[in-house]
Amino acid sequence: MASAAFIAKCQAKTDEPSIVFTYNTTDYSDYVINISPISRDAEMTAGVVTVKLNNGAGTFNSFLNDWTVLGKQASVAFNFAGLAENHTLFTGYVDTIEMGLDTITMTLKDRLATCLAKTVGSGEVPVTYDGNFTILGNVVWAWLTTYAGLNATASTANPDIDYTAWGVWWNELEDSGNEYRLSAYLTGQTVANCLKRIMELTNSYIWVNGAGKITFEHYTTGNVGAFAYEKEYCLDRVYKSTMDGVIGYVKAYYGFDTTTWEAAGNVAGQLIVYTSAQDLVEEDISIWHATVISATRYVNETLARLNPPISTFTIQTAMAGFISDVGNTENLLNHYSAPDNTIDVMVDQITYDVMNWETTILASKVWAIS
Repeated sequence: MASAAFIAKCQAKTDEPSIVFTYNTTDYSDYVINISPISRDAEMTAGVVTVKLNNGAGTFNSFLNDWTVLGKQASVAFNFAGLAENHTLFTGYVDTIEMGLDTITMTLKDRLATCLAKTVGSGEVPVTYDGNFTILGNVVWAWLTTYAGLNATASTANPDIDYTAWGVWWNELEDSGNEYRLSAYLTGQTVANCLKRIMELTNSYIWVNGAGKITFEHYTTGNVGAFAYEKEYCLDRVYKSTMDGVIGYVKAYYGFDTTTWEAAGNVAGQLIVYTSAQDLVEEDISIWHATVISATRYVNETLARLNPPISTFTIQTAMAGFISDVGNTENLLNHYSAPDNTIDVMVDQITYDVMNWETTILASKVWAIS
């Protein structure tokens, strides 16, 4: 979390930030020519960033004969003069290098890229989880550590998994009497696809934060932004409301028998009737709800989140947006007259342009539904 003094400088329009680029723990900030926009979202998209560096003095010529340069960690951060504090926007691992006459370009990928390639189970040897006896958060931890090969340190020292956020998410999914319980029958699905299904079936966000750690959040427990986004912080702001994606009816089957593939039952729900709304029937037999309690929670939460019109704000800011992230609940203040003078939105996608010090945020309106 950035300090109050750092946040104040991000809000101000007079303080000049500086890029901090580190490769394999060495600071190469003075060599930076260009850094591509840094984007992340709530759709399980692996983060990819390119960094172009000056190699006129041959600083990186050793890469010609050193194959171990690939896979080493690199990060993009920024700071302000007078503050001994860096704010990291992206942490990844070198996937590709390209050397020109006097430049070198590194392509960095975050830890989610690892999950795109690793699989769980096979057709011959399926991997199964019975949600009646298995805690979901522990299953996700096993996918990331056992199958994707990420660090398994069960503390905040874990370099790959945000242990604190995982613990908060674990507790939220284990809400007493309202637990999410999912079973699985996996025959070669990628870890990333498994995580995406968990996101869908528990109304959660899973993404990679600036520190390069996979992090977690239930849609009701988002971090609250550091300040309200008044008009003065916005270069542009566009509101869009659409029926595309609105869910009018949800049915979730639960308790599939892996021998007969018959469900124990289903839970259905409907909030507001829209003639153009979609039906959502959840009967996938790779990952499914194990209990009626889990299916009921899913139906209720999905309708609360996706039954109102799909309404988003696209917000362009300068430095103010650089301390926001996916999953944050931000407040738009005094953009409209009362009673709409304060509107909460949840960040679904964010892009940091460090070459122009601008941010683009795509955020969903948080509806209050009784």
